[in-house]
Amino acid sequence: MAVPAAWSARVRAHWRLLTAARAVEQQVLILACNAAGTHEGVTLAGASRVVDPWGTLLAEAGEAEEILRCDIDPGVVARIREEFPVLRDRRSVRSGPPGRGAPSSVLSRGTPPW
Repeated sequence: MAVPAAWSARVRAHWRLLTAARAVEQQVLILACNAAGTHEGVTLAGASRVVDPWGTLLAEAGEAEEILRCDIDPGVVARIREEFPVLRDRRSVRSGPPGRGAPSSVLSRGTPPW
């Protein structure tokens, strides 16, 4: 999953935390490309990164512009989804008729828990 962004240096720690969290919760490789330098007086974080589905950092750029290179294992996503099958248990949210209150949740497998 490619994630283009322009997070400021002030929230660099949040950028790092949330890119790892997205990789884990979506069980994907994250190619997070953050802007570097300054924009309208704001210093940008840089720190573009590659994160695997376990949330492990595979590569990270510095604060300046650079080309980030990283070898990735194409089978890592399938292996991690097998070991940690969170997507199997994910629930989807479906809206009911208008005016009927909060949306109901249905298991993605199609079998409600009740």
